[in-house]
Order: sequence, then C-alpha cells, then structure tokens
Amino acid sequence: MYSGKGKMTKLSISILCETELLVVGGGLAAAERAVAAARNGIRTILVSAFAFPGWEITGQWDFASSGWRNSPLLAKLAAGEDWPLPARVKHVLLENLKNAGVQFIGQLRLLEKLPEGGIFAGRSGFHFITALKIEDYRLPRAPW
Repeated sequence: MYSGKGKMTKLSISILCETELLVVGGGLAAAERAVAAARNGIRTILVSAFAFPGWEITGQWDFASSGWRNSPLLAKLAAGEDWPLPARVKHVLLENLKNAGVQFIGQLRLLEKLPEGGIFAGRSGFHFITALKIEDYRLPRAPW
C-alpha cells in the first residue's frame, strides 16, 4: 500500500507494479521511447489512458499527418501499405512492445507524478506504480 507524500495521501492506494522507467502516454513517441529503453536493458512500463498504443494514428489523427512512415516500430507497415487498418497498427505496436520486453498497461490515467512513482486512476480504482524515473509523453492538449 502506498500512503506517501502528495495530494492524494489520505487514500490508501495499492501498488500495482514496480519498474525502472515508467513511460506515460499512448502515442507513437511514447511507444518508441519505451521500446528503445527496454532494448537498452531498462525495465520499462508503458501506461496509456487508452486500451491500446498508437491512439494518435488509430483514433485521433489521420495517417498522413502522424509521421507513421518514419517510425521504426511501424516499419512492417511502411512496406507497401498506404493506409493500414487501425487494427493492424495496434497489432504491430503491441507486437513490438512485447518483443522488446515492455509491459503495456492500458486504461489508466495519470493523476499525480511523485518522485517515487505515479498515482493512476482506472476502472478498478486508484493504483500506484513505483518507478525510478517517469517520462511523460502525453500531448499538452489531452483532456486528462
């Protein structure tokens, strides 16, 4: 249970997991950062408010503006596909995360960043993820 410093200290929050690097955000940049860290031997968790990674390609933006062709994680798609199906993009991103050893946790929203980790809200309540470092890749315009 976590009950350290922060705005939400009156709550008793279960520790969901521990990691060296916690990458917050479900976009392509966050996925790329998580994979790069994991490939360098850093225990990495990617947390997204969405149920899948790559939301800016599959749900928010059109493919043309997302820069997906330049992404090493989507290299499999770039060979011959002009407009890949969103389900295929999700599959390729999840496959790359898994192959790199990144743990993906979806549908958690970051409520508070603390020196020792982050407090998240999900469908099952509040969770704390301990991390040596948190990198936030959420877009500034995101509503959470």
